[in-house]
Amino acid sequence: MLQTAPDVEAQEQRTRAKLEAAQRDRDKVLPRYRDLTPGAREHFDTAAGYIRMAEAHLKLKNFAYADLLADRAATLLGMLLKSLSSPTLP
Repeated sequence: MLQTAPDVEAQEQRTRAKLEAAQRDRDKVLPRYRDLTPGAREHFDTAAGYIRMAEAHLKLKNFAYADLLADRAATLLGMLLKSLSSPTLP
């Protein structure tokens, strides 16, 4: 399917918004990195890698893949934020 310019621009804006949200979540988790379990740290590092790759694909104008990477980063970081905010069970 041929994409028109407005469709591409809209996709770029949506992808940038998702990426910025993931970056904000990353910045919220980062100060508590040392509080994370080893498995959670691995998830954080994976999410940070997704963010870096999404930024690179945005520069390449590969918006669909950048969007996918931003979604994955946001999902992982959302779970980490939730686990940091929930009380630990005895």
